[in-house]
Amino acid sequence: MKEIREILADLSEGRAVAAKALQLPLLRRPDPPEGVLLFLKEKEQWRLASSRRLQEGMLLVCDIGVEVPVQLESLRCADATDFKLDIKLLVSVDRDSLDTLCSDLLTAREEVDIALLQRLTKEALLPCLRGHFERMDARSLFFGAEGENAIQSAVREASERLCFKYGLLLRQVVSVRFGGAAYEELRRVEEEAE
Repeated sequence: MKEIREILADLSEGRAVAAKALQLPLLRRPDPPEGVLLFLKEKEQWRLASSRRLQEGMLLVCDIGVEVPVQLESLRCADATDFKLDIKLLVSVDRDSLDTLCSDLLTAREEVDIALLQRLTKEALLPCLRGHFERMDARSLFFGAEGENAIQSAVREASERLCFKYGLLLRQVVSVRFGGAAYEELRRVEEEAE
């Protein structure tokens, strides 16, 4: 079990998006850092705590969210196979879905860390991206606004899935980078054409 100090550090340094305060030291409880919201369950509802003093059973949430890098490989579009996509997303907690977060993610673990966020985001995002990419040609996917729009649409769909299932939101796309043989070849052709 991690100490509360480690958990608070993970939350404030972007290595976790949410955690439960399970075991707290009896004396000298640490102060939660700025940007970490504290929630208490009152009358079956999670409410923002009135005090910044840590209590056992509190839900701790990183207010701004966490940047989560996800690598997707062996992707295809209508006329190209085997390219990859490195995407970085800002993932946060949906405050209206704290029960879902607690019952589905924070029962067997203390914190929702970056490794778990990467896995869940990839699982939700991959089928959404594939659905959009399969209908597109490589040039418009890699180099046009159409590709950006397809990625944004897929991220919105994945966010809805993650929110419904786990109480997590994909807030924004921080960066997108394509790679792989199909992309490099097309990029070379485009540069020669210019």
